[in-house]
Amino acid sequence: MSERIPVLVRVRPATEAEQKDRNVVKCSQDRITVNDKTYPLPGYGPDVSSEKIYTDHLMTLVLQGISRGINVGILCVGQSKSGKSHSLASPSSAQQQGLVALTADSVFSHVEKQHHFVGVSYLNIYQEKFTDLLNPADQDIKVKSHPNFGQYFEELSEIHVKSKPDLMRLFDQGNKVRKILELEQSIPGTKSHVIFKITCEHKTKEQRLVRSQIFFFNVAGLNHSKDHDVSNSLTSLQSVVLESGAAKRQTGTAQL
Repeated sequence: MSERIPVLVRVRPATEAEQKDRNVVKCSQDRITVNDKTYPLPGYGPDVSSEKIYTDHLMTLVLQGISRGINVGILCVGQSKSGKSHSLASPSSAQQQGLVALTADSVFSHVEKQHHFVGVSYLNIYQEKFTDLLNPADQDIKVKSHPNFGQYFEELSEIHVKSKPDLMRLFDQGNKVRKILELEQSIPGTKSHVIFKITCEHKTKEQRLVRSQIFFFNVAGLNHSKDHDVSNSLTSLQSVVLESGAAKRQTGTAQL
């Protein structure tokens, strides 16, 4: 796999005010132009589906990661209301799937060929507080450190799933819990980060365990980057992102 980090831009539909300002955004496979400034990044307009983006940039990385035991991280970054959650989640139309659902298709198409364990975890980060969105009753989640395996979340649940519907049910359940946190605990969704993780394990013919983790990072709106709450959350998120790329993990513990 390439050591480069693929970066692309997805443009949301323009608001009425933006249309009046006559800002011109042009997208192509290798560049994006905003008015007179051009950036050498793949650009996708509002009319392009998540499936097109997934097929062009992510599917090969995901399948190679599962086969070889390499972690894959997908970061959605942008201002609030820019479409990060929309890109990850499946819209109401069954014809348009989000990146999580498309990844689940790849995971379980690979699982059918081999005996796999597939598990999911879902974490919310607000300031320096970590909340398990799949087990919200247990709020005492702390970052711990192991001399050989680095930082990990010992109490974070990892739930075994056997199918795409099982996986998507838990993803949707976690999203609903996040909405409840916004109301009951005054945790603003626009200022918190969420991480959805899919863990895949299988054994080779030589009985060697191959373990891959696919991370979806939904980063709080960058328009809040100078906000004290978001600054604390970004510090916590940074350590999690760095650990997600580590080769070693503590066996038997649900971790990020």
